[in-house]
Amino acid sequence: MNYESTWQYESKAYPGVSVTLRRISFSKRSELTREIAPMAAKIRALSASPTEAEQAEAALLRRAVADLVLNWGLLEVSGLMIDGVPAKKQTLIDEGPEELALEILHQLQRQLSLSDAEIKN
Repeated sequence: MNYESTWQYESKAYPGVSVTLRRISFSKRSELTREIAPMAAKIRALSASPTEAEQAEAALLRRAVADLVLNWGLLEVSGLMIDGVPAKKQTLIDEGPEELALEILHQLQRQLSLSDAEIKN
């Protein structure tokens, strides 16, 4: 048996774009959980607040969790040009189409078994 530590899929939102993602391992799941857990606790506390400022802070923290997961799991993107240059991981995250980044995040969340509600909470 040959286990592949990465997997590739074709984007549904952007036909012709291929994305290579990292597979989750036991130690990587533990590492991500350690990084995300304190942020998730703070998101829960801030989300319970009635103030707009704390709700906004919770939203920013949810984006930080999403960025963490994307940076961890996204390895490569091919078939996409951004401003005439082949997209790299960081240019996709920083300057690429948000719809594609969200699609990739959804794929990673499914693999990690993190639902949107779990990331919000």
